[in-house]
Amino acid sequence: MLGVAPDPDKVILIGDSAGGFLAAKICELAHRDGITTPAAFVGYSPQLTLDLDRIDPALLRGDAYQPISAVRRAAKRWSSGPVLLEGTASPADGIAPVAFPPTFLTGVARELLEPDIRTLTGRLSAADRTVETHIWRRGVHAFPVLDTLLPESRHALRLTGEFLRRVLAPEADNETDQLSMHG
Repeated sequence: MLGVAPDPDKVILIGDSAGGFLAAKICELAHRDGITTPAAFVGYSPQLTLDLDRIDPALLRGDAYQPISAVRRAAKRWSSGPVLLEGTASPADGIAPVAFPPTFLTGVARELLEPDIRTLTGRLSAADRTVETHIWRRGVHAFPVLDTLLPESRHALRLTGEFLRRVLAPEADNETDQLSMHG
């Protein structure tokens, strides 16, 4: 992909849910293999671990993301092939912060994925990496992809666009470091 991109320094990885996991893996593997890393990573309610022992059982009772049985099936599939995942099973705390480009994350409070979103935010911030995270008090899983259906989706997309304009601008200082709660 990067070999045919007209400007590989402008490639932005955006993933929601399990796609957020895959986008984080691309950041990890690009860094590991010494190839051009993405210009930015955007995760909308990204799943940032396959380690089910990390999941707080209390979150499972009220989370509309998916039942724990579905999470177990996904983790088993991803960890047993037919193609084994390289690198870490938990991008939230297993990938070196330097592997991440400027990062924008969204999530919903008390969502199954919130603790890992906060963990990754803290790790990137502590390593002086550019990270901006927005947590909504109410919402549905990966709501930004619902585009015009929800006002919160429009708001999240607006925030995403503002972030990307800031970090991709040639004069950007990339000093973004914030965690915001919404609605």
